[in-house]
Amino acid sequence: MHLVIPNPGMRGQIRTFARLAAIGLFVLMGAAVPRSFAQAVTETPRGILIGRVHNTTTQQPLAGISVRLRHWRLEVEHPSSTTQTDAQGHFRFEGLDTDVHSLYRAEVEYQGITFHSPFVSFEPGSTQASLVLNVYETSSVPEMIRIKRFHFIILMRERGILSILELYQFGNEGNHAFVGTPGEQGVRETVRMALPAGARDLTLQSGTPGVDFIVRADELVATTPLLPGEETFDVAFVYLVPYSTPSIVLDRRLYYDTIAVNGLLMDVGAEMRSDLLRFVGERTAQGQNFLQFIGENLKAGQQLGITLDHLDQIRLPDATAKPLNGEMAEPETMVPQRVSHAAMLWAMLALGGMMLAVGLLYPAWRARRTGLREEQMEMERNRLLFTLACLDEAYQAGQLSEAVYRRVRAHRKAELARIWRPPHDLL
Repeated sequence: MHLVIPNPGMRGQIRTFARLAAIGLFVLMGAAVPRSFAQAVTETPRGILIGRVHNTTTQQPLAGISVRLRHWRLEVEHPSSTTQTDAQGHFRFEGLDTDVHSLYRAEVEYQGITFHSPFVSFEPGSTQASLVLNVYETSSVPEMIRIKRFHFIILMRERGILSILELYQFGNEGNHAFVGTPGEQGVRETVRMALPAGARDLTLQSGTPGVDFIVRADELVATTPLLPGEETFDVAFVYLVPYSTPSIVLDRRLYYDTIAVNGLLMDVGAEMRSDLLRFVGERTAQGQNFLQFIGENLKAGQQLGITLDHLDQIRLPDATAKPLNGEMAEPETMVPQRVSHAAMLWAMLALGGMMLAVGLLYPAWRARRTGLREEQMEMERNRLLFTLACLDEAYQAGQLSEAVYRRVRAHRKAELARIWRPPHDLL
C-alpha cells in the first residue's frame, strides 16, 4: 500500500515533522542529537541581496564605491559586510540570513555624507531581495528648504513654568543634499529653529547635542544634511520657559517658508494671542482639553508672534506651587519636578502623543493610517524602523528609563506590525 501526498508543500511539512519526532526520540533515549538532524531543523536558507547605487542628481550610476551592509536580527545588530559597486553601480551580498526577524540596510559614503537605503527583509520563503540606494550631489544653498509642518504644544503642569513641545518636519524641494555651511567651530550647520526668549533645559527626542545639534540661547541648529524629499528630516524636542508675570511673549523668527503651523495650548485658563495664527476651536487629546491655533503659508523672515495672557488665573488642581507673587521659586526646589516633568513629556512625544493630537487637526492623517498607498506605506514603515533605532540609541545612552523604553518600543512595534508588508523588488 502506497501513501500518496498530492501537495508538494505537505511533503515538506511531513519531513519537518519527522525530523522533529526523530530528535524527540533521541532526547527521550538520552542520546545526543545527530548534527545533521539539528541543522536540518534549525538552519534557514541563505539569501542573496542585490542592489544598485544611483546618483539621483546626475541620474548616473555610482561605480567603484564601497557599500556597507548592516544587519539587525531580533533587535541586535550583527557584524556588517562590505563590497564594491561595478561599472553600472550594482552590488551583491551572498550568504545572508533570511530569517523573518532579520533586517538589512545598505550604506555608502559620498561627498562626505553617509547615505542609507531603505530597510529591507526577505519575504517568507524567498532567498533573494533587492534595493536601490540613492545618493545626491551636495549644496550649501538653503533656498529649497521648507518647513512642511511646525507643531507645538504648550503645557502648564505647575505655576511659573511652561513646558513646550515642538516638532518640525522639513522638506528639501531641490535635487541636491543640503549640507549647510561651516559655523564658528568648523561644524557644518544646516537647518535652524528659533527659540523664544527664556527657553532653557532643552531635551531632544533623538540626536546628541554638540554632535547632531548645536543648542544656543536663542536657537537650535542641526548639523544633519537634508536629503531631497517632502518630509526628509524631523526634529522633536521639549524645553521649559519660566515666567513670573501674568503675561509672557514667546515670539520667534521663521527661518524658512513654512507651509503649515499647528499649535495647541493647554486649556487651563490662559489665553493666547498671535499675529499669524488664528483660533479654530477646542480639541481633546491625551484626556486634556486644548485650544487650537493654525496658520498657513508663512514666509521666511517673518516674526511669529505668540503671547500668553492671564497666567495668574490658570487652574491647576494638582499644583503644589504657590500662586504667582512676582518671584520665582528657588532653582534647587524646582529641579526634581523639572526632571520628572521632562521625562513625562519625552515619553509623550515618543509614544506619538503629539502626532495623535495633530491627527485631530488633520483628517487626512487618519485616513492615511487606515488606507495607505504603497509609497506611503513604505515611508511610514521606514519612519517607524528609524524611530525604533533612535529609541534604542537613547536607551543605551541612558536618556530613558527602562519602563519608558519598554512601553514605547512595544507601542512602536505594534504600529509596525499593523502596516508591515515587505517591500517590492525595486530593480
